Amino acid sequence: MQLVCDVRIPHVFGGLEGEAVYIDTQGGVVIERLVSMATATIQHCQQIAAGETDQYVVAALSEMSVDRLLSGIHILSCTTHIQLLAIISQLPHFLHAHRKVQLVVVDSISFHFRSSFEDLSLRTRVLTNLAQSLQSCARKFNIAVVVTNQMTTRVSEDGARVVPCLGESWAHACTTRLLLQGSGYAFLLKSPTNKQTLAHFQITESGIRDVASDSNNVLERDVDSTCIGKMEDMNMENPTKRQKVS
Repeated sequence: MQLVCDVRIPHVFGGLEGEAVYIDTQGGVVIERLVSMATATIQHCQQIAAGETDQYVVAALSEMSVDRLLSGIHILSCTTHIQLLAIISQLPHFLHAHRKVQLVVVDSISFHFRSSFEDLSLRTRVLTNLAQSLQSCARKFNIAVVVTNQMTTRVSEDGARVVPCLGESWAHACTTRLLLQGSGYAFLLKSPTNKQTLAHFQITESGIRDVASDSNNVLERDVDSTCIGKMEDMNMENPTKRQKVS
């Protein structure tokens, strides 16, 4: 929800001034929450424009409103994996008709696939085709595609560990992978341009925000060994073996 709000920010404030498609597979979109984040986004732009006399900035600010911001966020809901596949198959036609779309979010990609398939090989093939369709849209329309994948606990003779629901095969389909922890840390696990690293964030009434910089150094020092160790324990892919997807 933070991403779909941010993509609506006008060019004069450093934004894309685009639209977004939010594909909701698990009924997680709370409109009241989206409204509060949109309101905070507008307030953020107002702070940037404080005392600004540039006519373009003033004009852009005067046109910003919650209704206008939300009008560029297209929410598509699906309750089965069949509906999700249908939406993805029609996505190119939608993007062709809505040229301002700069971002597509699928939240989450794994929700229906966790229980709908007993044949894992079939699930892998379906997910591979789905990933190729999303990559094709990203390249053809020059947009960003963000998908969320849930985590699950896998029990083996060596003990229990937390792993991505869709397994490592899905991990190879993504250009960039982030692991978000409830403790407020985002781990960059895979990237075509950046090394593994972490960032500390907090969830506020206004949305997702950075943690104050004066505490970042202490926090990063405290989690450096333990958190990076967790990444290794989870057997996450070595970024040096990544393949870049244009």
